[in-house]
Amino acid sequence: MSTPFENFPHSLWLFHDRTSDDDNLGSHLQPPLKHYVKKYRTDFNFAGEKILIALSGGVDSSIAAFLLKEAGADLHAVTFNFTDKEKNLDDAVIVADFLEIPHSMVDMRGRFENAIIRKFVEGYARGATPNPCIDCNVKMKWAGLVECADGMGTERIATGHFAGERGGYVIRPKDSSKDQSYFLYRVPRQWIMRTVFPLENLLKTEVKTIAGEIGLPDFKRGESNEVCFFDKGKLAEFLADEGVEDSAGEIVDMDGAILGEHDGWRAFTVGQRRGLGVASSEGRLYVVDVDPSRARIVLGPRDALMQNEMRVTSTIFHDDVETGAEASYGVQIRHLGEEIPANVVRRSESTADVRLERAIFAPARGQSAVFYDGKRVAGGGFIA
Repeated sequence: MSTPFENFPHSLWLFHDRTSDDDNLGSHLQPPLKHYVKKYRTDFNFAGEKILIALSGGVDSSIAAFLLKEAGADLHAVTFNFTDKEKNLDDAVIVADFLEIPHSMVDMRGRFENAIIRKFVEGYARGATPNPCIDCNVKMKWAGLVECADGMGTERIATGHFAGERGGYVIRPKDSSKDQSYFLYRVPRQWIMRTVFPLENLLKTEVKTIAGEIGLPDFKRGESNEVCFFDKGKLAEFLADEGVEDSAGEIVDMDGAILGEHDGWRAFTVGQRRGLGVASSEGRLYVVDVDPSRARIVLGPRDALMQNEMRVTSTIFHDDVETGAEASYGVQIRHLGEEIPANVVRRSESTADVRLERAIFAPARGQSAVFYDGKRVAGGGFIA
C-alpha cells in the first residue's frame, strides 16, 4: 500500500482518508473560548499550509488538531503505535473521523523496544532512575514526526504538548501546572523550529471545555501520566519479565553497619522513605543508594540526600557555551519540580558541573537536570 511516508523505516501503515467539507466546529463554542479560537485563527493564519500533527487520541492532541484546522491548516494526523499496551489507537481513528482530517498510523513497536525500553531496563539494572519520556520525545515522537513530514514534503509539524516555541527554543506554557517543557530539552532546535504548539496559551481546563463544547468523543478520559509500557505499580514484575535479576541482600547505614535484610533490591529507589522494613532510633531514614551489583540498600537521614552540586552527562547546550565557560541558569531535576538558580560549568562536549544556589532533595542517577533561562529551555543532561 503506497502512502506519503513509504520511506519511513520499519513501518506498517493504515490509511484513513477524511475528505468531507469543514463543518466549522468552532461555531459551537461559547465566549470567551470562542473569542480565543477566533484570535488563534487570526494570529496564526495557517491557511493552506501543510502541517503534520501527532494525534494520540487524547484530549490534548485532539484539541491541538482542532485549533490548527480552525486556523485553516491543510492538516494531516499521524498516530504512532509504540507498544502492545497502547489504549488510544482506536480513539485516534475516531477523533480524526470526528475532525474530518486525513489520518495515518505507523507501527513503531520494534523501534521503541530497541531505543526506549532497552535503555530503561539497563538503567534500572545499574541502580539508576531513568525517565523514558525524555528519550521517547526526541527519539520516537519528534524523530518520527520529522521523518514522516519529510516523506510527504511537509515542513511544519505539531503536537499537543503544553509548551511553546520561540526561535527554535522550547519555552514554558501559560499553564504551569501542565508544563511539559522539561521533557523536551533533548529535542534538537532545528526540529523545535518546525513545531507548532497550539496549546501554549491555553489552560488545561480550557482545553477540556473546548472539547466538551465541540462534542469531542471521550473527552473525559483520564490523564495519561504513567510510563506507557507497564502497568502502574508493576515495575518489579516488568523488570523481572525483562530479565533483570533480583536478589535479597543487606540494608546498611552510611557507615556500612547492617540494619536488616531485604527480599529484593528492585523494590527500592533513591529518596524512598516508606516500606523500608527497618526501624531506627535515629529518626526517619531514606534510601540513599541502591547497589544492584551487591544487592545492597544504603539508608541515611534526609540531610544525606540534600545536594547542591552534581555532574550531568550526555549534556546538551542549546546556547553557545564553550568548554570551560560558566553560565547562570535555573535548574530543574523533576517534572513540575522546583527551579533553582545555579551556575553551570561546561567541562567537555558532553559533561557539565552544576552548582545550585541551595540544596535540593534526592537528585538521582539517570534523572534529567534541565537548564532554563527565564521561560526558555537552554539545555540539560542526565545526572551522573
